[in-house]
Parts: sequence; structure tokens; C-alpha cells
Amino acid sequence: MIDENANPEYWMVTDFVVRGNNRMVSLYRLKDGERQTVKIRAKTYTSNPFNKGDILQIICFIKEGKWMFNSETEKWEKSGTTFEDILRDYKIVEE
Repeated sequence: MIDENANPEYWMVTDFVVRGNNRMVSLYRLKDGERQTVKIRAKTYTSNPFNKGDILQIICFIKEGKWMFNSETEKWEKSGTTFEDILRDYKIVEE
């Protein structure tokens, strides 16, 4: 389902998985069919919850160092070389 006339900020939620305190969200851009999986922080989600199948207007993604377990120090550390996309700001599109 591609709509070349769609707003490029409109993404459909195709999957939603709770992982620890955060959620991993699979998105599909309506304009060109691009797919992206992003993390959303629990605080961001609970302030504006959405469901699978909802259309979101994505205002802002940010890149952040991915948290990884360091087996040498046996601690979780934020990577300076491996990054992940975080969904920071969005609106739910009302039909």
C-alpha cells in the first residue's frame, strides 16, 4: 500500500513489542513503503499511547547510542559506535 500523495511524515504501526521498560515499534511509511523499526521510551508512549494499525505523524526521530552489555566489565554501557533510532515526538492521525 503506497500512496505517493501521502504526507511523508505519516507512518503506519505494523508491529509493537514490549521490551523491558521500552517498546520496539515497526513502522511503514505510507508515501513510499519504507519500513523502519524504532525504540520508543515508556514515558513517551504512556503520554500518548497508540495501537498496531494506527497512523502516526512522526515529528522527530533521534539517534542514540545503543545500550550493550560489556562482558569484560560486566556492566551495561551506551555504545559510541552502534546507534538506534528513537521515536521522540509524534501525533496520532485521527481519521
